[in-house]
Amino acid sequence: MKRTCHELAQFVREQGPLLTRLWATRDVAGILEYAWEQLHLGKWSRVDSRWRDLYAWACLHSFGDSSQERFRILDMGLIMGADCFREELLEEIKRLEIQHKPTFPHISSIIEACPQLPQSPIKRLHRPSLFEFESLSEPCILSGVVETWPASLKWKDINHLVNICGHRLIAVEVGEHYLHQNWSQSLMTISEFIEKYYLDPLALEKGYLAQYDIFAQIPSLKRDITVPDYCASFPMMHIWWGPGCTKTPLHFDPYDNLLAQIVGYKRIRLFSPECSSFLYPCREPMANNSQVDIDRVDYSAFPLFKESAVIDIVLREGEMLYLPKGWWHHVVSLTKSISVSFWW
Repeated sequence: MKRTCHELAQFVREQGPLLTRLWATRDVAGILEYAWEQLHLGKWSRVDSRWRDLYAWACLHSFGDSSQERFRILDMGLIMGADCFREELLEEIKRLEIQHKPTFPHISSIIEACPQLPQSPIKRLHRPSLFEFESLSEPCILSGVVETWPASLKWKDINHLVNICGHRLIAVEVGEHYLHQNWSQSLMTISEFIEKYYLDPLALEKGYLAQYDIFAQIPSLKRDITVPDYCASFPMMHIWWGPGCTKTPLHFDPYDNLLAQIVGYKRIRLFSPECSSFLYPCREPMANNSQVDIDRVDYSAFPLFKESAVIDIVLREGEMLYLPKGWWHHVVSLTKSISVSFWW
């Protein structure tokens, strides 16, 4: 910690007299504002990680006017900061929860009926051995794995999730999907997300917690799942949590992927890597996405799309989809849905 603060102080001095004065006087509010401005200059991918470290440091030392505001500031440090002060931020949140964790009224949620679904036309394996799994070269549905996780029962009760983390701040994707012109992101608490989007089928716009690293921000949720033996020891893990009709446009990932369906049902349309020339990839840096809206295909603009071969499947509650890297996929939630992906 001391070495980190020393390096951070050196970085601050390199930025000129204004920031140096703010640091010398420990003007936390001024440092927070200064770092926030730097985080929003240019593309996020090009932001110097030391600005993120400085922002996280300022969040750690900024207390706000209430426990609710303190939770918000600490979560902003986790969301926007780099890894340097992550453990300290998590420890401070844990300490604050012991003293000031809020309570929420009970939520009555209608359990959606299981839709009538066709059998998915791809290979299925029940708890395959590691040898069987490693021999797979095409998508496959795995059963008998997710059902053993505590999340398979606990996460169906929305009150369990609200009581654990309803007060925590998250960045929600709002709009049809990330390639659509109306797409944006909005900061809100998990309880606000649940009330405004997850439980409201009449919401005018969709809110989706998509490809979100929730387990790094809220480690207690990780106790409810188990990293499958089939993937690498430390895979990238993300949650996909939203109401029915949330959508991920046609794309491929440069990783092997296990998608665990914990709550609800998803329709997934698959295309092999051999179909890539028919799917009209976008230009860089979005070249792993297709220009084709496969719900409303414009064949005059994309005539070769009709040459592609689609595999249409439904991923059911308690199932896991293995998707080798390079396979194109389009995903739509048929009901309220919570999934967890593992990339390696």
